[in-house]
This record gives sequence, C-alpha cells and structure tokens, in this order.
Amino acid sequence: MTRLIAWAQAYPWRWLGLYLVVTAALYQLAIRLPLHEGWAIAPTAWDLAIPKLPWTAWLYVTYFLLMPSWVLLVRRRPDAGRLLVAAGLCVVGNLTLNIAVPTYIVDPLTPDTAGGGLLSLVVGSDRPYAALPSGHLALPVALAWLARFGRIRHGWLYAPWIIAMGISILTTKQHYIADAVGGLAWGTLGPWLAWRLVGLQRHNQPHTV
Repeated sequence: MTRLIAWAQAYPWRWLGLYLVVTAALYQLAIRLPLHEGWAIAPTAWDLAIPKLPWTAWLYVTYFLLMPSWVLLVRRRPDAGRLLVAAGLCVVGNLTLNIAVPTYIVDPLTPDTAGGGLLSLVVGSDRPYAALPSGHLALPVALAWLARFGRIRHGWLYAPWIIAMGISILTTKQHYIADAVGGLAWGTLGPWLAWRLVGLQRHNQPHTV
C-alpha cells in the first residue's frame, strides 16, 4: 500500500490510467461473468412512477468525469497519494460487492425501448447486472466525503453532482430506488473505511509531488 500511495503521489495521471484499466476490467467481470444468476431487483410502485427521461443520459455519463475531476483537485496536494488511493479503493470495493453478490434489475430497457439517442447507446453497451449498490451514485457520494475528510478546496462541487447522478440513474432506468439507497450507503461507508486504511500509511508518504 505504501508503494502504491507514493506512486500515485508522484504520477497522479498514470494512477488514473491504472484505475481506469482495473475498474473497467472488474466491471466487465461483474456484468459479463456473474458468479451465479444473482438476485433480482424488481421495480417498486415508486420506481414505476418515475418517468423515463432519455435526455438525462447526458447527466448519467458524467460519471466518467468524476475521477478525472478528483485528480485535478488533489494532484498538487502533499497528501494526493492517499486521497487518490482512497478514492480508488471506494470504487474497487463497490465492484467487489457487485461481483461477490450479483444483482440485476428486472424489466431493463433495451436499445429499442430506450427512446433513441445517447440512452440507447448506453443501454446497448451495458447489461442489467451490477445493480446494487449503484456505483454511479456511490462514487460522487464517496468523493464528497473524502473531500470533507481531506478539506479539499472546491470539494463542494460533488454535492450537486450527487443530486444530478441520483436523478439520472432513476430517470434513465439504469437503476431502481433500492440500488440508489445501496449506493448512498456504500458511498458513505466506503470512504470511511478507505480513509482509515490509507491513513495508516501517512507517516511513510512523501510530502512533495
């Protein structure tokens, strides 16, 4: 862990590249090769009452800007390595839950029922697995908590991002309310655990980028 933190401190953008490769591989494992059929997440009456809004797919895909934004915010800090690794651990933990406990949403959209545009592309490239907890919601929540723990300047930007992502995962029908609740829960617990794990390395971490 100490070496990973030091490497992330020295090379934050390379760390981002490694993060993208590892998490993409874990996500594909979760949705393509589930350990078993998994547990079904059925829509509740509240889920059915939420309208499908295809244009919110644009909010949904801003998920891919979350970690790059985190690198931009923390890369010049003396504790950047800890902050980057803690954020990565939150996502890896989420994906580990998705792999260990397969879940899938019932009655998912198809490219034909998605309404065209970006949402159809999203649906066509994905599968309904890795539903709970929702990683799309867990990550901005986790970054908001880590920003608070680390007293990150401009960390407030993750608050509106949480709202936007919370709305979009439901209005694109990529997740149901149960998944969102799970995402909020892991997005709170994950950074608490990760912060304590990387905090054990703080005395061994270099103090300059």
